[in-house]
Amino acid sequence: MTSHILVTILANYMVIILTVDGRIKGEMIMLKNMGGIDRFIRIVIGIAAIILALLFVPSAWGIVLWVVAAIMLVTAVFGSCIIYRPFGISTCPKK
Repeated sequence: MTSHILVTILANYMVIILTVDGRIKGEMIMLKNMGGIDRFIRIVIGIAAIILALLFVPSAWGIVLWVVAAIMLVTAVFGSCIIYRPFGISTCPKK
């Protein structure tokens, strides 16, 4: 049994269609809930975490900093924070 994951990034949302053997299994839409300032801060934190991780490479702190950097940069790129969703938080400007 083969599985395929198709990820399409559109202007205001990301659609992930999971298919198994060519059939649509499910669809998840992640609306953007982060504004420009929030994304910029996450990028700065992510870059700072990478720099610090390079200084603490052999320690457990280095691993923690790499994870923090990955989370910050991925959420900034996609503009969606999964932790904001259950609380209804959105830093996007009102349209």
